[in-house]
Amino acid sequence: MHLIVMLLFPMLVFANAFPSISGKTLLDKKIEVPNQTSRQLLILGFDMKSAEPMEAWVRGLNLIPSPNISWVQIPVIGPVPPFVDGFIKGGMKKSVPENEQSTFFPYFGNKKFDILKSLQDSETLTDNVTPFIVILSENGIIHFSEQLQPTTKNIERVSFAVKKTIK
Repeated sequence: MHLIVMLLFPMLVFANAFPSISGKTLLDKKIEVPNQTSRQLLILGFDMKSAEPMEAWVRGLNLIPSPNISWVQIPVIGPVPPFVDGFIKGGMKKSVPENEQSTFFPYFGNKKFDILKSLQDSETLTDNVTPFIVILSENGIIHFSEQLQPTTKNIERVSFAVKKTIK
């Protein structure tokens, strides 16, 4: 019995950890997730059509910078040739409000499937459009992770989870 628990425990810990990713925001500011200094609220999208619901989450949660929790919008694009990511970022810069560009981090790295597995234990999505809302501790442990539409009820639920997490 103890051997089974010891063998399963590392898998449980791994399943609850968000992979380390880094890159630059739309304002070319270096960013790391998890950031090792504060909790983070992540709004993750996996499709171009996720842009509108991601923006609705930012508006609905009335997100502003805080010393207790930082927030980041992350469209997870995956690896593309270097010249293509410049075109993509340029298009995003035109559509993302200027006051949100410092917290908008398009991810072009190769950990897309690792991210998906950490959120739902699968590398494929049945719903590519609905964003994932994730709350991470400083060391990357996932405290909250759900794929949710930005409805009034869901916004209240996430607001409560954020308040509970930063206490």
